[in-house]
Amino acid sequence: PPSLRPAVQSYARGASALLNALMRLSAVALGLPETHFDDAFDPPKTHLRLAFYPETEAAADPANGKGGAMRYGAHTDYTGFTILRQDPKVSGLQVQAPTGEWVPVPPIEGALVINAGDLIQVWTNDRWRSPLHRVVAPTASADG
Repeated sequence: PPSLRPAVQSYARGASALLNALMRLSAVALGLPETHFDDAFDPPKTHLRLAFYPETEAAADPANGKGGAMRYGAHTDYTGFTILRQDPKVSGLQVQAPTGEWVPVPPIEGALVINAGDLIQVWTNDRWRSPLHRVVAPTASADG
């Protein structure tokens, strides 16, 4: 709805500013000049996606995502960084550990999840990896 536009635009500006800070911190962490990535993001190359996951009746098996709806299948992000604000009342985000195990990423009120994407993995020559992650339907005990 049109009434949502100002809030979304404000959020997008904040996320873009955070991305700029992350890129500068990343450059320093990699031993590069702070402004090393500036040209790659001038103008800013960002996109905003709003995802809504309605409540479900079928609970998922958190070990393998079976038994309920897979809300978003396993994937990596192609971007530099993904900045995610999770709904503190809805779980389901999982990241695959190097062992292959799926590990839940519980929502924390007021926190953001920062995910390195494929571009960062390439730019860091695999020093920072782009983790495989997914969203499973929450278990009955997690959100009920």
